[in-house]
Amino acid sequence: MYRLLAVSIILILALSGCGKKKEPLANPDAIKAAGIGQKILQFELTAYTDRGVKRWEVKGESANVVDEVVELKNVIATTYRQDTTLTLEADEGFYNRVSSKVHLEKNVVVTTGDGGRLLTDALDWDSKNNIITTDKPVLIKRQEINLWGTGAKGEPELKKAQFVKHIKIEMDKGATHIICDGPLDIDYENNVAFFNDNVRITDEKGEITSDKLDAYLNPQTKTIVKAIARGRVKILRNENYSYSDEAIYLAESHKVILTGRPRIVIYPDEKFDASFFGDKNE
Repeated sequence: MYRLLAVSIILILALSGCGKKKEPLANPDAIKAAGIGQKILQFELTAYTDRGVKRWEVKGESANVVDEVVELKNVIATTYRQDTTLTLEADEGFYNRVSSKVHLEKNVVVTTGDGGRLLTDALDWDSKNNIITTDKPVLIKRQEINLWGTGAKGEPELKKAQFVKHIKIEMDKGATHIICDGPLDIDYENNVAFFNDNVRITDEKGEITSDKLDAYLNPQTKTIVKAIARGRVKILRNENYSYSDEAIYLAESHKVILTGRPRIVIYPDEKFDASFFGDKNE
């Protein structure tokens, strides 16, 4: 069990505890409406493990304290995990001293140790369970991949994440796009991503649509090496269509291998490039 060893609240200027009794504060709007309990110029909170290893810290300026909640400006929170760190920054934030939860809003940026970044309007960080969540639109920039979505939940290190809906991914310097209704589950540790509902992958060779798509990533670049499309697979190439239960997409060669009763529709006015499809298995 984690224990808190250091709390530093600097320059307490005023107390304003008079007035009617306040109701418990459940969200940032309630905090703002309740009024200020204490006024401080600088806030710093550090948490350690039982072995004395720094686990995380939260810093902020111009903080107001209302009951168990500290209202912060110019927030910087840092988590420490093994050989990596993660930084969360925002213009405003709220720290709950009882639950150890942090709410961040306005220009929120999460930066991982390997340079990955998440940008959003607001998010919540549960420091005890090491989880971040948001119901706002997000943008993730990680190496050669840009990802947009609405609603997200994941570990702060961004090793595992789920994006709820309206998913769009751009890679290969904009040459390849994947969209789906969602959710999208990404396991960066095992280098695999699972796209769900109305999936469409588009590149310079054509387009694949399916119910689901499992994408396998390059461990170094995190770009797609291979993708397996499942369920009502349809492939468009030069206005010719093919259909199958399943298709394997090879990113480097832009080829597709059809499996599970494939059917190809070729329009006679179009030139058919068989190399696009690769082998076909009945």
